[in-house]
This record gives sequence, structure tokens and C-alpha cells, in this order.
Amino acid sequence: MIWKGNFVVEENVGAIMWPAECSACGGRVDVRDDLKLSGEFKNFGKVNVQVSGVPYCQGCFSKVKAAKRLDSVVIGLSLAVGIPLGIIVTITMMASSSVTFIWLPLIFVPVILICYALAWLAIKFPLRTIMKGRFVDYIDARLQHGKKSDGTEGVSVIIDIPNKDFATKFAQLNEALPEGPPK
Repeated sequence: MIWKGNFVVEENVGAIMWPAECSACGGRVDVRDDLKLSGEFKNFGKVNVQVSGVPYCQGCFSKVKAAKRLDSVVIGLSLAVGIPLGIIVTITMMASSSVTFIWLPLIFVPVILICYALAWLAIKFPLRTIMKGRFVDYIDARLQHGKKSDGTEGVSVIIDIPNKDFATKFAQLNEALPEGPPK
């Protein structure tokens, strides 16, 4: 059984092969998207990677762009409300109790996370429920620092494929197994 999940690419991200079908619906490929990743890592400095050629049909690609815009709005709103609210809560807690500077992230971060959860509940969840056909889950990727399978330290690319059938074909084509489900 293949679950929708994460695929770890430790070396040569350019060698990734994509099935010749839309990664969202399995239809004909009209558009190939590129995912640009960038991160600053302590032992490696700035790392820039591009995951090229993610396949979509034209219809799904417009829905992917809409889903990415919706995600950006939710994150932007979370930060626009969460940062000032976090500052206000932090100042209030410092003035009214013996909270030291070291505990500030423990106050600030949960406020931003709560704002994200509220934005998700107030915006993303209702829009995706009401407008079901306008958004598609998309392939995403991120950089992760850690130990590689050969024991060396490095930066790997984690590719998240939400479509189970496409993930299975991707795994077979690249002779890979996805990262297991959380235990």
C-alpha cells in the first residue's frame, strides 16, 4: 500500500522522473511547473534547489495556482494579525507578571499558530468546502537538513505528493519508497 506522502531526494534532484500524466487528475500533461526552494543552513550556507517539471493539465494547473494563492492569503493574514497580537500579548504578560525575556518565544509563537488556525478555519476551510472544484491539492517540496541514508550530514529535498495514485507511479518510476506515515 502506498500512502500519499513524502519522498526524500538526497542526491541529484535533476534526475527525478515524473509520470507522463497530470499529477492531480491523471489527465494529459499541458503544463510543467517548477518548484524553487531556498534555505539557509548552518553548515552549508545558502542552498538553492529547483524541482523541475511537475506535470499538470491546464485545468488543474489553474486550480493549483488558486490553491497556492489561498495558502498565501491564509499565511499572510496569520502573520499580519499574529505578529502585532503576539507583541501586545508579550508586552502585557511582561508588564503584569515576572515573565523573563527567555520565555518570549513560548508566548509569541503560540499566538501566531492560533492566528493561523483561526485564519484556516475562517477562510481556507470554508472556501475549499464551498468552492470544491476551484482548488486542487498540489505537489510541494521543502529542504531538510539532517543525516542522509549513507550516514553523512546534508540537505535533502522532501517532495510531498498528495495524489496517492500519482505517488505510487512516481515511486515505481524512481524506484523509491515514500517516507513512512508518522508513528
